Amino acid sequence: MIPAWENGKLKPIEKLEVHKRALRHKAVSVFLISGSETLIQQRALSKYHTPGLWANACCTHPFWEEQPVDCAKRRLDEELGIKTNLDFFYRDQIEYKANVGNGLVEYELVDIFTLNVDKKSEIKISLNAKVAILNLLYTTF
Repeated sequence: MIPAWENGKLKPIEKLEVHKRALRHKAVSVFLISGSETLIQQRALSKYHTPGLWANACCTHPFWEEQPVDCAKRRLDEELGIKTNLDFFYRDQIEYKANVGNGLVEYELVDIFTLNVDKKSEIKISLNAKVAILNLLYTTF
């Protein structure tokens, strides 16, 4: 159940239903940055939408009543096995709407966070096979 607006009211709604009905909903996005590089990941081909898409370090939907920064930390651990005491910095909030195929729509209000590390070697990554990330890559931006 994720926070989504239905008839102007924020309430918990099942994630797939939110995407099928194109409901506006909350999301969190994390960028892991080291110097002039950022970590990107390729979504597994088995994902129900946007398979194979290259994206930021991680993104997800907060649980009902979960704070955005807690969601960012949770998902970084769930997807990449990254547990850190480093501070997550809130950067901004964006809203977008996009058809993602198979009759599904992302209509998100996204809280964006960065996690800055001095050296990539400071972060130990342990991919979670259940999340099914296809590839990881640091790239210059």
